This record gives sequence, structure tokens and C-alpha cells, in this order.
Amino acid sequence: MAQDRQTSVILGLAMTVGVAVAAIIVYVVVVSLDAGSRSLAFKNPSGSMEPSILMGDYVTARRLPDVATNPSLIRRGEIILHQFPDDTTKRFMKRVIGLPGDTIAMKNGVVFIDNHPLRETYTLTTDSVDPISDDFHWQRAYLVGGARRDTAHYIASRNNWGPLLVPENSFFVLGDHRDMSLDSRYFGFLTAHQVLGSIRRVYFSRDSSHHVRWSRFGHLIQ
Repeated sequence: MAQDRQTSVILGLAMTVGVAVAAIIVYVVVVSLDAGSRSLAFKNPSGSMEPSILMGDYVTARRLPDVATNPSLIRRGEIILHQFPDDTTKRFMKRVIGLPGDTIAMKNGVVFIDNHPLRETYTLTTDSVDPISDDFHWQRAYLVGGARRDTAHYIASRNNWGPLLVPENSFFVLGDHRDMSLDSRYFGFLTAHQVLGSIRRVYFSRDSSHHVRWSRFGHLIQ
């Protein structure tokens, strides 16, 4: 009787370990296939892409070596890994909002593409202040419409700016956490050459207390 119970416990333990090992193998295979040999890995150090990508998420990105010659490979709404224009040794993750040839503006925090409001379900705002910054002066060279006729008096704020014409082979990117993101509003358009990859999924995640976020493992980023 005791021997039967011992055998049952051993079998149960072996099955649990087997299921755990199988789950790990499946996870590794899925992430490996998803990333492939053209992959990049990156740790997210900030909250600028919350809630889509959390601070402490480790993500894979699919390399996009052909974007420089074929910008149409990038879709609106796609989250990309790119060089920071002011320091190309730094890597940022941002969502592509404006494509080449788009007229883009923001009114009271709402993005407009060619005068139509963009439906965005992924954004986060936490700050009611709308600061004005000298960092927005670069926008004057790309103004269109009525704003173009008086660029000297153009005053842009974080939540109100434009309309701007996105140049050829360029993109306008924003962070999902609109109040906490250093993005195209500040550093300008990204060139196609500055795009490194397309963010795919979370392969590891840890919060500020160094606790592992198991539920984030394998999470597909959209």
C-alpha cells in the first residue's frame, strides 16, 4: 500500500516535471522560430510604450534590412526598433503613426491623418498638462496649410501641433504612453535608414522589484 502511494507520488512528480520541460521546449522553439536568424533582442528600459510594452520587458525584433530601399515594408501602427536620431548608438521602440506623404497633426491629444482622426486603442495618457517646448521648433519647416503661411508665429505643444507633411522615405513615430514619450514630436522624422527592426514578442519580463512576470512570456506585441 505504502509502496503504491510512493510510486504514485513519483509518477505524479515525473509527469509535472515532464509537462514543465515540454512547455519550456515549446516556448523556446516558438520564440526561436518567430525571431529566426534575422532577429534582434532588446530590453525595454522605460515606460514610454506602456501598456503595449512594459518597462522590464525583453523583446525580439525581426530585422528589416530592406526598409532603406523599400519604405513600404513598414505599416502604420507597427512598433519598430530604431536608432535615436540624436545619438545613433541608442535604441528606441516606438509605434509608426505617419507614413511617407501623410499629412499628420494632433489636436487635443487626438492624431489626425489627412484630416481624419486616427482610431487608437493602445494609448495611455496620465497628465492633464500640455507643455510647450523649444524642441518643437523643427516642425516649422514641414508645416502645410494655413500654418505654413505664418511659420514664425507657429506655437506647438505636446498635444497640439501640425499639420506636418511626412517627407519621402521618412516616418513619424509616437510612444503609446503619450505623456511620457520622447518621440517624433521632439526629435523629428525618422529616416528609413534608422529603422532596425519590427518588434515581435516578449521572451522574458521582470518588474521593478525583479519579480518575473510569467504571464508576459511569449506575449505577441501588437
